Amino acid sequence: MVNFLTSYVDRLQNTIPESLTVSRVYLGCSWIGVELSNGDYGIAAKQEGDYSTVHLKGMLLRDIPTLLFASNPAAAAAACAAINAYCNTPSRTAPYQVSPNVRCVSPEEVKDRTVAVIGYMKGIISYAEQSGASRVYAFDLRPLENALPPEREPEILPSCDVVIITGMTLMNRTYSDIVSWSGHALKILLGPSVPLFPFLPGIHRLYGFSVIRPAAFESENSDHPGFPMQYCRPFCAEAQKEAQ
Repeated sequence: MVNFLTSYVDRLQNTIPESLTVSRVYLGCSWIGVELSNGDYGIAAKQEGDYSTVHLKGMLLRDIPTLLFASNPAAAAAACAAINAYCNTPSRTAPYQVSPNVRCVSPEEVKDRTVAVIGYMKGIISYAEQSGASRVYAFDLRPLENALPPEREPEILPSCDVVIITGMTLMNRTYSDIVSWSGHALKILLGPSVPLFPFLPGIHRLYGFSVIRPAAFESENSDHPGFPMQYCRPFCAEAQKEAQ
């Protein structure tokens, strides 16, 4: 099976300036934030793991993407936030900025189609059902009543027309398998942990967020779990053909 994540890391490292380093790491209730030496800032969903062993401050950014393969999920989350600090700057995402009301997929793309949602995202599931999807499968690593376990993915994903994938798969080492099992489906990577990297292998569309007010974001997330959307700006971009 193709390791799409390895290809992503290799290509990403080649684009990062040699002098760029991590200057600061923030741990909130739900999110981890990383500030780079040039002032750019990015976030990723906080994962369970040992953050006391993660020491990114002062590291060259070029050396960090390989931490996505770390056995410690905390290290992978920190790496993802650092990558997003580089990829999801307000200036880089500006051409792809969309209204918060814009969905990652159109009603026409899901109508009469079989849709899979990787990571239980209730809003997306309801939207697909209301848009006329013929069947909607939801998967989650957690034992949720309304979600299937990941063990069913190899069986079901090959028959799906649209697969909407949480960006957290980049951190929990499930990304490559999910993309492979999804075959020729329209594959969309969704969520605040998603990098604006058009050459992300196996994906057709990227829907993520740029943090435009880092200080306010951190202040809000220091006391309250959840996603403080008001301090972020969503983007939606089609992947490059060669990445698919």
